[in-house]
Amino acid sequence: MTVLTDSAAHSECRIDAASYNGIIVLHIQGQLVSTTTPGLRADLAGVVGHRRILLELSGVSFLDSTGLGALIGAIRRIHEGRGVVALCGARAPIAAVLRTAGVEHLVHMTESPADAAAWLLAQAGPEEGPAVFYGP
Repeated sequence: MTVLTDSAAHSECRIDAASYNGIIVLHIQGQLVSTTTPGLRADLAGVVGHRRILLELSGVSFLDSTGLGALIGAIRRIHEGRGVVALCGARAPIAAVLRTAGVEHLVHMTESPADAAAWLLAQAGPEEGPAVFYGP
């Protein structure tokens, strides 16, 4: 669990990690902005090498271009490490930004954590070759 705070801007980002059926679940909360993305990048780099990653964004209240860049960069590094990513729970304004940026071409996006987990569990195992997702 990481809590990053910038007292001047009152922005905070919190990431709680859990594991479920071989899926690394990252519950991301708060604002993904320039003051919180260094820690976000570090935490997301820590899951590179894991096969199945679920990013749960229902607690994200704001996302700027720096936060978006940190998410996209982390997703690409996870793919390079032969991992697959599902993203769930993003509020409508956050989901709209992610779709506009084309994130749905990099990850499986859904509203439900259960749907995201089911999709991840259906992906090929590491012995079956890469399971990189590039489209809906």
